[in-house]
Amino acid sequence: MSMDFVYDLKEKLDEQNIEYLLMICKTSKKEAVVDTFYAVSGDEVREVLCSCMGNLCEKWENHEKIDEDEDIEIGPTYPDFPFDFYDKDEDEDEDEGDEKGL
Repeated sequence: MSMDFVYDLKEKLDEQNIEYLLMICKTSKKEAVVDTFYAVSGDEVREVLCSCMGNLCEKWENHEKIDEDEDIEIGPTYPDFPFDFYDKDEDEDEDEGDEKGL
């Protein structure tokens, strides 16, 4: 199996400064190998990826059907995750509306 496509994708993601986690699983009768590539800027992104992967693994363990392009919600897999990270933009928008008298 050629990994050229994966390396090309990785290069394009790097050029666009896109954060990513790619896991390529190669299995045979004797072994399984996972090649992992990632570009992650900080703890918040790592937490999001870990939470998402935890939820994905939970769904697989429960034999839930998942569409290949389904958005996986982050959630209680990692209870220490700062969920208010996502609410910051909403709070800032609400504050701006108050200042404008809306």
